[in-house]
Amino acid sequence: MPPARRRPSGSKRGGRPPAGPQGRAAGRAPGTRTPPPPRPGSARAKVERRSAVHLAYLTRLPRFLPFVVMLALALVAIFISGPAGGVAWFVVAAFLAWLAYFSWPALTPPARVLRIVAVGIVIAAGVITFGK
Repeated sequence: MPPARRRPSGSKRGGRPPAGPQGRAAGRAPGTRTPPPPRPGSARAKVERRSAVHLAYLTRLPRFLPFVVMLALALVAIFISGPAGGVAWFVVAAFLAWLAYFSWPALTPPARVLRIVAVGIVIAAGVITFGK
């Protein structure tokens, strides 16, 4: 019978290195950093406080559901021209902008540019569709 192998201390099953100074922090997406806390009484703190209920509701939903709803709205906007399609695009843009607002302090500059471009493209699609 071959001798049992011992794992080095601190290693986990699956062969992944432990998170720490060398690895990425657990739970943090690439391209993000730890944001400073908002100042009390600031506009950001007020928006965060008012949106907390809605964000808590979103976290209780199945993870795929907000994506499916936004995808359905985008498909409606693609296939229906005129004001109804434009409004669907604007709802998608508002949701993307709302999420971008909350993630903004934690994003790196390239990730911020990507969020601005994405919201801008959706708004442009809404303007074009609304005018048809």
